[in-house]
Amino acid sequence: MSQVTESCLHSLTSIQKPICPIQLLGASHFVFYNHTMGPDVRTVLMHYVSHGEATILRWNLPVASKKEIRTEGIFTALNDCNLRLVNR
Repeated sequence: MSQVTESCLHSLTSIQKPICPIQLLGASHFVFYNHTMGPDVRTVLMHYVSHGEATILRWNLPVASKKEIRTEGIFTALNDCNLRLVNR
């Protein structure tokens, strides 16, 4: 692991750990689909939003359980993200 990656990943929150290496690979903007979000995660993500590096979309799906969100909602989110950012 490079020194830059190690310093980037050192003492980050669990939500930041997957973002940092993807930024190092060239991603400049992230889209987060929010069904539920705790205050700590909101604080971290709002940092990215305030720097123009992220968009948080409200994601209220008509599903009966969290399992359905994981199984059915993921495909909907992926399709939405692909179509939303296709010409970006």
